[in-house]
Amino acid sequence: MSLLVRHRTILALSILALGVGLLPAPFARAADGRVVVAHATTISASDQVERTGAPVTFSVALTSAHASDLQQFLSDVTNPSSSQYHHFLTASQFATRFGASPESITRVRNYFAQFGVRAHGVSRGHVLLHLSGSTQSIAHALAARVVAVRHPSGDVAAVLRSVATMPASVARDVAGIAGLGGTLWGSHSFPRTGSTNAPSEPSTLGCDTSTTGLESGSTIGQQGLSVMQQAVLYGLDHQWSAGNDGTGQTIGVYELAVTNSSDLTNFAKCYWPPSKYPGIVKHVSYVNVDNGPSDNLTVEATMDVEEVMALAPGASITVYQGPNNAAGTVDTYARIADDATAENPGPTVISVSWGLCEADPTGAIQAEAAVFNQMAAEGKSVIASAGDGGAYDCAGQPNTVAVDDPASQPLVTGVGGLTVTGLNPVDYSNWSSGGGGISTVWGRPSYQTAPGMTDNTPPQSGDPMRLVPDLAVMADSNTGFVGYFTQGSDPNRCVGWCGIGGTSIGSPIVSAIVATAQQACPDVAPFGPLNPALYSMSIGNSNGFTAGFTDVVNGSGNGVYKPDVGYDLVTGLGAPNPDTFVSSLCAVERSFAASATTTTTSTTTTTQPVLTKPGVPTWKSATALRAGLQLVVFAPTVTGGTLGLSYSYSLTGGRTWVTVRGVFLPTQRVVTIKVSNLPHNKVYTVAVRAQNVVGSGPATPLKTLKTK
Repeated sequence: MSLLVRHRTILALSILALGVGLLPAPFARAADGRVVVAHATTISASDQVERTGAPVTFSVALTSAHASDLQQFLSDVTNPSSSQYHHFLTASQFATRFGASPESITRVRNYFAQFGVRAHGVSRGHVLLHLSGSTQSIAHALAARVVAVRHPSGDVAAVLRSVATMPASVARDVAGIAGLGGTLWGSHSFPRTGSTNAPSEPSTLGCDTSTTGLESGSTIGQQGLSVMQQAVLYGLDHQWSAGNDGTGQTIGVYELAVTNSSDLTNFAKCYWPPSKYPGIVKHVSYVNVDNGPSDNLTVEATMDVEEVMALAPGASITVYQGPNNAAGTVDTYARIADDATAENPGPTVISVSWGLCEADPTGAIQAEAAVFNQMAAEGKSVIASAGDGGAYDCAGQPNTVAVDDPASQPLVTGVGGLTVTGLNPVDYSNWSSGGGGISTVWGRPSYQTAPGMTDNTPPQSGDPMRLVPDLAVMADSNTGFVGYFTQGSDPNRCVGWCGIGGTSIGSPIVSAIVATAQQACPDVAPFGPLNPALYSMSIGNSNGFTAGFTDVVNGSGNGVYKPDVGYDLVTGLGAPNPDTFVSSLCAVERSFAASATTTTTSTTTTTQPVLTKPGVPTWKSATALRAGLQLVVFAPTVTGGTLGLSYSYSLTGGRTWVTVRGVFLPTQRVVTIKVSNLPHNKVYTVAVRAQNVVGSGPATPLKTLKTK
């Protein structure tokens, strides 16, 4: 079956550690003492049912032998006050402490063997048992109807056409079944045909430095933003200047298609010439899973790697490539988790631009979730795109409100989409196709109970549920990323330099920023599950966001939900603030503690002053200029502690805010903000506020000015 992808389906074990505390509905018990372990799926028009006796592969996710202990460990390993803080595990250590017991593995293996279904080994973390058999033997084992289908890629898979059951005595060892479903597709998005920003199609490489190089500038090119413009947008230019370019970090890129290595080489020649990073392409390595991908969606895979390479040029990149089928998707996750060894922890930041509708029954949510538990215990940050279907994420079901998986997973950071229409000052609005909404599977994690998290979300019946996304970055294909592509089966693809977008570019962007932050504060790296730290930035802020984020309140919404002040179901906490996101993340990691009931706690001593939000600045002058404004304020008398301050201004009466580049010492009494390139003879209602890592302070009284 074919599905528009973006991420994936996952999970079985609740993580009280991070306040997850809610599981998918438990397996139902059949009247004959059997238990439902999987549900029927549909077959898409692009899949062909075949009569074949050839074996097909799938995996069984195994229940943890110590699920409650795992929950406690995930809490302790992210709590600075715990002796287990940052004592992350290897895959083998996870298997010993929290993986399935040898007895469970044996029971499941023996059960399937009696039907002629063969076991091929268990994952290193003792999370997945790999199996193969004919559709007839699988059908007998699961008391289900099972058919073989051939996907357009050529892969043959088994697909459930009825509910699958197992005896209760064995089902207790099974967290989920993966591999008896369909195909995923990448969530990238080219500019629409006829768009004024439609990419040219040069026949040669032709490094167009005006749109592809390291130039900054305040004008967005016809094809999209340059590398340097993106770097400025997210403060990476300052990090590069400080020597933080991702060196020493490894980013894992999850792919279900082939990456075009020659495109990467040509891309690097323009973005990062040999004089700067002579071996940048050599930083990219590949791991084939289940014999590697067969799909020809090379643009999706190549785009992901190019974006990571562009924004974290010093990082090592490991591309995990699996087949685009239901078995390969989970096996690829498991291989990433299993590569954490004592000699090499493997990638600590994982970028995922693939997925599917959370409500789709083909997604092995329980199976994938078990793998994400292992990744969390190993200290990996998993970052996934929230999808390109707006609030309606289910392919073929345009009226079904749903979120994308794995972005909806509590242990995964979901990245929504923004449109960038201005760079000086930055002008954000939500991208109308960016995914976001309310999970129907996962309960509300404790990190989403911070101030501001419930003010702007719709009322819900029953238990409160996980909210998506967690943050948002550029995604609109009309002002997106400029990459280099020559191959692929994607419709509307170009040849050469192309503007491309979608939330698929969001997960590589955030992954590059997080890897850079880990290099900037190595004493608290790796971060591990990222969401608790992101939401802990809202301590003491009634709006639910801080200086770490730029709040986004403009835009038409995503079909159901609209952007609003603070957290919303379109842009999450907002966009990473270029001046404060990295420093805030590093600071909050030092004081973060997760629990089942609270988002974070602040740890202080008598020798460390308690940080508070800064006070209100006071006006010295506000002057209208020709096509601009000059705003001068006195620094607040309450500085919030000893850390530096940043400032932001509003031209919309406090509805939207723009952060001024740079951090100021509290002793700097007068701050001058000059805003240029504004329209002539236009009236603005202006205000200024100060902010630190705790949050934004109150704004100055409003002033009305008219540009000359």
